[in-house]
Amino acid sequence: MRKKRLKKRKDSIKTLDLHGMNYDQAETAVTNFVLLENFPIQIITGNSAGMKDLVFGILKEHGFYYYFKDWYNLGCLIIIEKKL
Repeated sequence: MRKKRLKKRKDSIKTLDLHGMNYDQAETAVTNFVLLENFPIQIITGNSAGMKDLVFGILKEHGFYYYFKDWYNLGCLIIIEKKL
């Protein structure tokens, strides 16, 4: 099994890149990532509508606030906190 691709630079937030993962792998990786990491965090979904829907569903299920990193790259989400 491939290692989860987590990236962290000194000046950036922790990132999970879903490129190259299938939906089952991504579901497990995203769930673990959002539940175990400190906020803010970033998830790179790429342009796949299916992958975005999977991530949105997990974030909604667990009650997280998120936004697109920027409006010209909709394949990257910033997750900032859990809803109270």
